[in-house]
Amino acid sequence: MTTPDFRKDPVVGRWVIVAPDRSLRPMDFDELGENDHADDCPYCPDNPKLDKNEIYRTRGDGMPEGYWDTRVLAADVPVVSNKEELFRQGEGMFDMTSGFGVHEIVVESSDHDACLATMEPWHIEKIIRVWQLRFKELKKDKRLRCITLCGNHGPASGAPIAHPYSQIISTPIIPRILTEEISQSYSYFQGKERCVYCDIYESDSELERVVYRNESFAVITPFASRFPYEMWILPTYHSSHFEDISSERIPQLARAISQSFGSLFRALDDPPYSFVLHTAPTNEKGMAYYHWHIEVMPRLTNVAGFEWGTGFHINSESPEEAAMKLREFCEDI
Repeated sequence: MTTPDFRKDPVVGRWVIVAPDRSLRPMDFDELGENDHADDCPYCPDNPKLDKNEIYRTRGDGMPEGYWDTRVLAADVPVVSNKEELFRQGEGMFDMTSGFGVHEIVVESSDHDACLATMEPWHIEKIIRVWQLRFKELKKDKRLRCITLCGNHGPASGAPIAHPYSQIISTPIIPRILTEEISQSYSYFQGKERCVYCDIYESDSELERVVYRNESFAVITPFASRFPYEMWILPTYHSSHFEDISSERIPQLARAISQSFGSLFRALDDPPYSFVLHTAPTNEKGMAYYHWHIEVMPRLTNVAGFEWGTGFHINSESPEEAAMKLREFCEDI
């Protein structure tokens, strides 16, 4: 296998990962986006590869030995590899870092046709507890500075497999997007001595951009949404690190995920989407100015030349209209 590496763009300071073997990933979908490979899905229970790559599993009460409802696997074709040594090097004027990191797959259900929008909240709770468990374990490796949780649903989102799964990718480099969030949050905190995310929630809590909320979490369509029906899931209390979530609050996060993904599913007839969880770097203690959150990005439009060239996203649906429509499809608010 070809080893991945990180390469830094000297003009804008952006890091990219060059991982040629990613083209070897298995694909469920054909060129038309039809799921024509469900019979040999790599994440279904009868696939023998699961046992070889397994890191962890959960089994429901009363399930026979060998059965499971979530599993954590080492990625078969990883973006980064823990088999690599961590070292930095240069190539003339260019900076490079070895492709060290950890890439894990969380198979969220043994049911090939399930998704976060249709799962029961009690099952989503189990998934969140697995995410938290893996974050805490990965955080022990001091070489890893950033842990990113992400997921894709539907072929237009870039998901190669229809089976419900998410990915946890841990890297020794903090990505530029997270660095920018932290930097802007710090600048805001210096001027106002408040967390910008806390203020966003307080500003939106009585306005029309709220999709759903409970005691500990709110779902909003952000004021400057980049995509139609983009949502953020925010803790209503201040917290910089996802892995610090208390056991008592996990059911409320599960409910927020169930309601937000479910409303999207019902309102837009199961659209493709991506989601990402942004949390503070592993080497930082509690940060008064940063706030972990989940961003949900429906993939309804294509990012075209103007967006790529300027960074100005063009959103054809106002966040206020999007929130109003999504609220109609929430089971409670």
